[in-house]
Amino acid sequence: MPQLSFGPVEVRFFSGQNWSNLELAWITARKQGLAQRETTLRCAFRSEHLLDIAGTENHDDALTVNGTTYFGRYSQGADGVIHALSAAQVAARALRIEAMQQGLKEAHRAAVAITGDVHFLPNHT
Repeated sequence: MPQLSFGPVEVRFFSGQNWSNLELAWITARKQGLAQRETTLRCAFRSEHLLDIAGTENHDDALTVNGTTYFGRYSQGADGVIHALSAAQVAARALRIEAMQQGLKEAHRAAVAITGDVHFLPNHT
């Protein structure tokens, strides 16, 4: 676990199970056995959004839907822990976005048909 110590203050960073953790600790009587006291604030975080954008394609995890192949994504942290999204998760997101875009296009066409105003929605096509 990487850590930095500044007198009684210690900063630690570690990862596990798709979560990264940052700890800020106040330690008194360091290395004094039972006399040592510690107060720690821990922040656990993960970003599947960042993994989706910046992760590496995992060609061992593939899923083909309607002729399009989706690959899982992964990233390895500084401490060696691998964070991952499955191909099914990547495909589900892509298909959801595609369905939303199609729905917006259909809604725009319907609005234009009813109102005759091509500027009814932004980014008209």
